[in-house]
Amino acid sequence: MSCQEQIFLWTHETVKSFSTVLNPKLSLNLKNVTLLQL
Repeated sequence: MSCQEQIFLWTHETVKSFSTVLNPKLSLNLKNVTLLQL
């Protein structure tokens, strides 16, 4: 796993955590968007 991939995963996990706290529905949308980007 490259450094860039680790940073991406870490960022994704952090954003996911914040989203879950703020708005569960937003979290689902965010997950879908991230999957589309991959």
